[in-house]
Amino acid sequence: MADNKHGGILETGDCVVIIIGGGAGGLIAAIAAGSIIGGENVRILEKNDRVGRKILATGNGRCNLTNINASVSDYMGEHPEFCSYALRSFSPEKAINFFQRLGLVIKIEADGRAYPKCGMAGAVLDILRNEISRLNIEVIHAEAVNIRFAHSLFSVYSSKQREVFGQRVIIATGGRAAPVYGSDGGGYDLLIKFGHKLNAVYPALVQLRTGAADIKALNGIRVTAGISLVKDGDIIARQEGELQFTNYGVSGIPALNLSGMAGQGSDIVIDFSPDTDDSGLLRLLRKRSENLSHLDAGQYFTGFFHKTVGRILLKYAGIPFTMPVSRFTEKELIKLVTAIKSYTAPLSGVLGFNEAQATGGGIDTDGFDPHTMESYLIKGLYAAGEVLDIYGPCGGYNLQWAWASGYLAGKSAASDL
Repeated sequence: MADNKHGGILETGDCVVIIIGGGAGGLIAAIAAGSIIGGENVRILEKNDRVGRKILATGNGRCNLTNINASVSDYMGEHPEFCSYALRSFSPEKAINFFQRLGLVIKIEADGRAYPKCGMAGAVLDILRNEISRLNIEVIHAEAVNIRFAHSLFSVYSSKQREVFGQRVIIATGGRAAPVYGSDGGGYDLLIKFGHKLNAVYPALVQLRTGAADIKALNGIRVTAGISLVKDGDIIARQEGELQFTNYGVSGIPALNLSGMAGQGSDIVIDFSPDTDDSGLLRLLRKRSENLSHLDAGQYFTGFFHKTVGRILLKYAGIPFTMPVSRFTEKELIKLVTAIKSYTAPLSGVLGFNEAQATGGGIDTDGFDPHTMESYLIKGLYAAGEVLDIYGPCGGYNLQWAWASGYLAGKSAASDL
């Protein structure tokens, strides 16, 4: 098998592309390069005992491998436009075709999300490993701890006191999210040594924290709602979908998608009825009050919201649970509309990198050519994937960036040789 722990030390004269990092971006970079110059001229250095561990965790173990709607406007970073060429040259359609040629049967689900039909992330990794093996690409299980560059040749020093030589190096080590899978930011140090700038890194696609006691009381409850990130009453960003309340705050895809901007906000505002505008909701509540006039307020939302959600909304509106619905005036109804459409809680931050699905920030893309992924500072040095200051929302966007940038880097490095 190509995924082995041993292999001959390269001679200085060998024509080789070295990929540091055996995740999504690194694997596809190796395949792209090996398809051009032959896999025997490509090496992957991966510090874990197997490649692609993080792939197995994506999409809740199903691997949301791309999104057919992905475009540059979906991505974030200091210079998100950097990813435009890579996404065009290896588009979601091309990514799907690539995997289909390797034997993966793919299905497209809601919102353009592409999954393996078998529903197993392991299938995606297996076909990548099969192609690595077919091309005879060697995988060296060791951590790259230092790189030197002299006389147009790179010397990569590993944690196992092994020196690997090559004419091209691709850094595809990922960011700092989910360090349990090996992402510890080591690639930043390698690139900084060559003069590249590191933009501040922060957890992204991670759960939001709030100290609001009422939110904690909703722990475990799921609702379809809108959620906005707000600063001094101004909406910074808004998402809609299924939220899950936790004992520390709010989870669910909409919350995760806002998390990268959490530092810009002071509050979160939840809309518990996003499919109804204020005037329509007020009419609905009036009719409800007429039909349920025999009940107390504590039962007013039965059949509308989860019981606990209903009680939290009444409390937020300042309406006693024992107040008869027959005594609701227009004033109470307007307060309830405000509670339902604009439930506000203070934002105290986000969970950390251990829980994050992606890294915000990273190596500044200004130091790289977007048409090749090659460093402007060191000829023959490339970077791909999450090590760079680019990330996308939930839904296959980050794997698409890994495939696109990795493929472009591998193709460019090999073609240049």
